[in-house]
Amino acid sequence: LLLAGGINLLSGSADTSKYKQTQYELQEIKESLVTYYTQLKRLPCPDTDGDGIENLAIPTGTCTNVRGFLPHVTLGIGGGGDAWGERFKYVVSGDSSDFFTKQATNCSYSRPNSASASSIRIQDLTTGTTNYLGDFAAFALLSTGKNGRQTNSGMTGAFTNDGGCAGLNVREQENCDTDSTLRFGTQMSGGSEIIFDDMVLWVGDYQLISQLRKAGGCN
Repeated sequence: LLLAGGINLLSGSADTSKYKQTQYELQEIKESLVTYYTQLKRLPCPDTDGDGIENLAIPTGTCTNVRGFLPHVTLGIGGGGDAWGERFKYVVSGDSSDFFTKQATNCSYSRPNSASASSIRIQDLTTGTTNYLGDFAAFALLSTGKNGRQTNSGMTGAFTNDGGCAGLNVREQENCDTDSTLRFGTQMSGGSEIIFDDMVLWVGDYQLISQLRKAGGCN
């Protein structure tokens, strides 16, 4: 019994370390994306074919999809994935004619009057599925946590239901479907079941434009 208890304690400690490591990596990637934007005046597009390079439609130069994996080759960070070896998911805003993925010539961003299918909405799990922490993020990053291998199974880049979404707790299924709404909350488990352990980081639209102004990228 003592041995079994020690193994469980060690496992819990290892998991805690992995969650902290992944949170740190997400923060580093977030800062790199902000720097990328202030230097190039646009965000990279998601990687939808698995090669780590952003996917642009030719000749329009627009993203082939606003949801996919982090383009770690393009960005130069995040290629190792999270602490469980699963790739980070990445969503960019499709609002205002893809304002954040096209090279900005000025800061005349016009926020939509209401959220649409292309808006990144951050749902607050702690207060209910109808409450949101924000409706207009410029980009968001997602680690699917310890059960990410199940979640990402069969996925080709864009969020789909082809993976293990149906086997997830209902609280995690929002981060596994085909829209740009992501769910943020604290880690929860019940016995051996992971109820929710996804990690989401995001930057708001006005926050990102403010960073561009501070860097002298526009007036």
